[in-house]
Amino acid sequence: MVELGTVCDIQLGKMLSPESKVGVRPVPYLRNENVQWSRFNLADVSWMDFTETEERKFRLEPGDLLACEGGEPGRAAIWQGQIERCCYQKALHRIRPRGSLVHPPFVLYRLWLSSLAGEFTGSQTQTTIAHLPREKLIRLSIPLPPLAEQERMAGRLTRQLAAVERARAAAQDRLAAAEALPAAYLREVFEGPEASGLPTRLGDICEVVSGFAWSAPKFNRDGRGLPVIRIQNVDAVSNREFLFWEHEFEDRFLVRHGELLLTLSGSFRVAAWDGPLALLNQRIVKIVPSPGLDVLWFLHAMRVRLGDIEMMGKDALVSNVSINDIRDLEFELPPLPAQRRIAADLARRLGEAEHLAACIREELAAIETLPAALLRAAFGGEPGPEHEGEA
Repeated sequence: MVELGTVCDIQLGKMLSPESKVGVRPVPYLRNENVQWSRFNLADVSWMDFTETEERKFRLEPGDLLACEGGEPGRAAIWQGQIERCCYQKALHRIRPRGSLVHPPFVLYRLWLSSLAGEFTGSQTQTTIAHLPREKLIRLSIPLPPLAEQERMAGRLTRQLAAVERARAAAQDRLAAAEALPAAYLREVFEGPEASGLPTRLGDICEVVSGFAWSAPKFNRDGRGLPVIRIQNVDAVSNREFLFWEHEFEDRFLVRHGELLLTLSGSFRVAAWDGPLALLNQRIVKIVPSPGLDVLWFLHAMRVRLGDIEMMGKDALVSNVSINDIRDLEFELPPLPAQRRIAADLARRLGEAEHLAACIREELAAIETLPAALLRAAFGGEPGPEHEGEA
């Protein structure tokens, strides 16, 4: 085991300054955001003035590692000369191996392991922003097997981590397809013949109530009175951080379990309220279907129309959908038995889609643990997958 500073030269880049932007001797330079794990993002490269002396000091050479000082401390990639005469700024450490003592990819993977283990985000700094000082990087302890063994380990890790990345990308594609299924099911059902019926105005089959602008100074947070439903409470993540109102109110602003809520600010969304008895806030509409409607069918019908509702306010500088716009929405109203069949079929299909998406999310979570496991196995002597395909 050796300290990294004994086998590599480590140097921070040039400090940014207004004087360096005058265009006297501009040279491209890399910033923190250009350095990703094991790759560079060179879509947006900045320029800064470097004197001849500064360029000699801060110029990158093939085989140099660049590691982030802040942001995600330790995040590193190996420079291969992608840009001629390229330098780097102070937010980055240049790690340049001395002679043939260390193999750059071997050092990169050791840094990656330290980052995943949290070595660079602990108590090494007294500031609230995590950063990796040069002094800590110099003292980082790394194993130093023979160069051929370093190359063998790094090559194996490269193949294994590439297999992990392929598995992650494939799972992400499958998750995106699974998450698109609900919208596809809704379109298929509501564009089908069973969903057809008489054109009906929403205001004729539902009670539609807009929320009230409650006086903010009269809110309390200690649970006295009734909770007030705000935009953030009508969400898939079920945010239940309420403000409470204990003063007088009209009964029409009460929201009961199972009633539909439509948000008219931010992203338009509709949901069946699953919380306690509460009060309706502004920019939220309460929709109570008549007894002749299947509530679950109507909830899905409203979800299909969200795009139309959002388009209502697009002509104005600020999107503005009124309560009358909602009341004037037209629906095709099939008979009640057909509504119930549609709702039951969608409940089954949407449940299957959510189960599929949940399984893929679990798979992705397992894939996310593989890089750390492979790196620990390589540097800690733990048994790991023998072939890259097993990753």
